[in-house]
Amino acid sequence: MLFGVLLGIGVAQLLTLVIGKGTVALGVIVFFTFLAALATGIGLFAEGMMFANQAAISAILVVTLPGISGERAVDVLIGGGVALVLGVGLFPANPLLLVRDSELSVLEVLARILEQVAGFVRENEKPPEGWALDATQRVHEQLASMTRARSTAHAGVRIAPRRWRQRSRVDAEIARTEQLELLANEIVSTARHTAVQLENRERVPADREAQLSTLASSIRRLEPSRDRVRRRSS
Repeated sequence: MLFGVLLGIGVAQLLTLVIGKGTVALGVIVFFTFLAALATGIGLFAEGMMFANQAAISAILVVTLPGISGERAVDVLIGGGVALVLGVGLFPANPLLLVRDSELSVLEVLARILEQVAGFVRENEKPPEGWALDATQRVHEQLASMTRARSTAHAGVRIAPRRWRQRSRVDAEIARTEQLELLANEIVSTARHTAVQLENRERVPADREAQLSTLASSIRRLEPSRDRVRRRSS
């Protein structure tokens, strides 16, 4: 946010000197601000849209509200400075806990989906309409959350001095989550295939329900309690 705001102010101030202000100028300035944010944020800030959005918002404010540049810059410097001292220096988030919490959420949703599919097979009933799409979306939401947690944890152990000693543990945990991502995709594929078979009244292998139930139980055993995760991560 800090660098995004400052970038937006800088680009907007420069371009307003060249092309002036107005509706068309505003569109051009926002467009080039986005380009600048994407170009400068690659590998550092550009994994999400926060950096580019903050840059664009600041550019819009600079163009539409004359005289706000200084106030906006002071605001973000104060906020960023406080966050740097408190959030990074004194009380940084626990990166290991972030990754393990995200892992636990993925395991929970995978086990639930497997149990649901096993139930459908056992009762020989069609899943509710849209179930497969909803299940896929739930898994992908948790995987996206896990990706964000990995990114935050990776940065945390390299930026926050108090977390440097956890670097090797966090890197090992991140490597584990990459394997979990492969497992999640395979489970989604199996669940959707089984759901399609049931919907089309195709023959489902006799041992499919037992396989799904066994896999769900195995995942449940991998699933520590939230309290255990916090103790292991401290």
